[in-house]
Amino acid sequence: MAQAVRRLESRLGGWAIERRRTIIAAAFVLSAVAASGTAFLEFSADDRIYFFRDNPQLVAAEAMENTYGETSNVFFAVAPEDGNATSARALEAALWLTDGAWQIPFAARVDSLTNFQHSMADEDDIVVRDLVDGSALGDAAERARVRATALAEPLLAGRLIARDGGVSGVNVTVALPGGDKMREGALVAEFSYGLAERVRARFPGIDVRVTGLVIFNQAIMQVSL
Repeated sequence: MAQAVRRLESRLGGWAIERRRTIIAAAFVLSAVAASGTAFLEFSADDRIYFFRDNPQLVAAEAMENTYGETSNVFFAVAPEDGNATSARALEAALWLTDGAWQIPFAARVDSLTNFQHSMADEDDIVVRDLVDGSALGDAAERARVRATALAEPLLAGRLIARDGGVSGVNVTVALPGGDKMREGALVAEFSYGLAERVRARFPGIDVRVTGLVIFNQAIMQVSL
């Protein structure tokens, strides 16, 4: 048995040596054919690539976008070290961040605790205004009103302010044109990270964490590169 194996190895070896040029050329051709597929490889900043085209949730989301338009978001979590999102300093930081967030490329809407449209009765009138009055941040009673209102408001509690009142949020709706989502998303992410850094520098004791769909997609891109 061993001799038969050795004879087979000898014959195959001799055959390969005699046809070495043909084998080498064939190997190069096969390698080139295999490598040609890399021309169709590409990076994508679109989270939809993780779903099959007939995924029910994806189909429903695309149907909604066809009706109302496609949007994405960046979310800033404003986290004061003292755990009080309605302190004067935390509210001032949230106000400043809310204004600055409008400068994010392709920003279409900015929602936060501070610019939430709160309605109240004034005798026979209904008054609608921003929940937070920037000129009254030094008033403890006003800050207490803001906190109580925010934590009792279903559209805010658990969304733009933590239910324990320790962290608030600024949500930026972003409408990417879609011509080059990789470049557009990178512009949004770069500006957003820079804006968060400016808040940290301007308001010591206030941390800002950046997340959202645009940031998620960019993080996936960076890991892939």
